[in-house]
Amino acid sequence: LRVRILHAQRNFLFGEAVALSELLYSIEQQEQGTVLQGSLESSLCLLAESLFANREHRRLLKFLEKEPECLNRNPRLRYLAARAHLACDECVEGLKLLSLPASFEALSAETVQEYESLFALVRGELHERLQAQESASDCYKTALHYSPSCLTAIDRLLECKMLSAKEERDLVVSLPFPPEAEFF
Repeated sequence: LRVRILHAQRNFLFGEAVALSELLYSIEQQEQGTVLQGSLESSLCLLAESLFANREHRRLLKFLEKEPECLNRNPRLRYLAARAHLACDECVEGLKLLSLPASFEALSAETVQEYESLFALVRGELHERLQAQESASDCYKTALHYSPSCLTAIDRLLECKMLSAKEERDLVVSLPFPPEAEFF
């Protein structure tokens, strides 16, 4: 069933992916009770990704409201929930969600940096939607600190003219580019 869900997602059959993900989650929930562990939590992630890809943002948020402990444990679910809040113009709720302490247990340092960058990027987008340009700029800079190749953060900083020419130069010089990305 998981293979069929992933196949549907790869082929942009998001409605089918949602239906199959709901079936998988329901089956695993009945087998394991209501405790979210292991494969049950991974099926919840598949369902959340399918709902998000199918643009069922409100439904995703309603579903995740029933599983608040998962948002604390799983950074992928927290990221999807924050993006869903952004899509629904619920910026304050998205910022509240991202302000909660995140649990990055059992993740590599590189993965933690990727999530920190993603969270900062979404925070920046939420602040930008709230017309808080200075806070958005700070968040985009934080995203770049964690991931210098975060093109979206660079684009938002430059496109919205959040930096002066000197600040742009200083930012580029201060970014910790890996050796393979010297061309930046």
